[in-house]
Amino acid sequence: MPQLHRSPGLTIIYNELHANSGKRIMDLGPMRASTFNFFSQLGCNIHFENLDEFLVEFGQLSTDNIVFRLQRYLLSQQGKGKFNVILAWDFFNYLPPEALKTLLEILEPYCEENCLLHILSYTAKNIPSQPQHFAIKDQYQIALSEAEVLPRRLANIDTMRLLKHSPGYSLQESLMSKDGMQAGITEYLLRFTQGKAVNTKRAYSKMDLHSQQSGGSEQRKSSPEPTLLHRSPGLAALQGEKHLRVLDLGPTNHHNASIFAQQYHEVYSENVLSHLFARKQNNNQDGTEFGLSFLNFELSLRFDHIFFWDILNFLDARQLNELLVRLRPFIHPGSAMFVFLYTQRSAPGSARMFKIMQGSQLALADSGLKAQPFQPHSAIEFTKCLPGLRIAKTWLFQAGMQPGINEYLLHLDS
Repeated sequence: MPQLHRSPGLTIIYNELHANSGKRIMDLGPMRASTFNFFSQLGCNIHFENLDEFLVEFGQLSTDNIVFRLQRYLLSQQGKGKFNVILAWDFFNYLPPEALKTLLEILEPYCEENCLLHILSYTAKNIPSQPQHFAIKDQYQIALSEAEVLPRRLANIDTMRLLKHSPGYSLQESLMSKDGMQAGITEYLLRFTQGKAVNTKRAYSKMDLHSQQSGGSEQRKSSPEPTLLHRSPGLAALQGEKHLRVLDLGPTNHHNASIFAQQYHEVYSENVLSHLFARKQNNNQDGTEFGLSFLNFELSLRFDHIFFWDILNFLDARQLNELLVRLRPFIHPGSAMFVFLYTQRSAPGSARMFKIMQGSQLALADSGLKAQPFQPHSAIEFTKCLPGLRIAKTWLFQAGMQPGINEYLLHLDS
């Protein structure tokens, strides 16, 4: 019996397409009525590539042979024009890294600027023995076919390493563990930018994911959480200089990203807690908290401002130390790190989403407090992890600040 999978990636694509008819879709899979009907109703034109036939015939060959035959297969299909969306489904799980790099290169001439590439990545050790059949139910859900599950033949998709060799694309979204998603599936959205936005590690997209089709005719909507307002003197202290390069380490936040893009010269992001969760799912077999794909920036890159928000409250001592050590090559004397610390053993159950409002006002969800499994960190701990790191400013109990939240600005001295 087919399983239903909630697809936040598909929802993002829908949100970009539903107000603009005439867009073109390339589906790397076979012709499916559900896919054709879904995009036709949005006024889109769709082209199918049948790449699954290629994998059945050539997927077991050596890497060099796969690359050679892939070039011949796709280049023989020239003349299709350019596309706004490419659906790769789960095909990337069945091609070796060199073939994936070749595939991205071949697809580039078919990508309109800002084209979205949708990828489903399997994260478990056992995966379907061959690409699955996907049937789009609506803008929220897809049905997955039943498939034999076998030990995976190739390593997990290393998206960051792949992008490093494909500068025409940037990672827009990494989506996992959301309500309704099947376990062991991560969705990626790549944005084709022709190399113009390679300074953005992850561009953000507005996501309307608060509603979900429940299988019947009724639409279920989540109740909004009560909102608290917090005046942030630390954020106010960082505003004003537009030539800077910043790194946001908090949860994906399109609203803040659009504001940062107006305020700063370059904006990068890395969702630390999502990365840790994915590593835990894959058992961290190399013995480190963060894998090779984490902070996979050019070594010459240096950040002026780093926004930790409240994520450090949810790291244990080992994770905290490794994070700061991994950050060290990308900071310089004068780099400023902005940190929220909770002052009690009770804190929110997960990192909060801080939404920048007017000026230095922040809106945050009133999600309730829970006991934490370890003692709260102090700012002094951070300074011990990196030589030269010091507490530059501290803000406590100021007017408009929420109780129990302290703000710190850390500077790296020479």
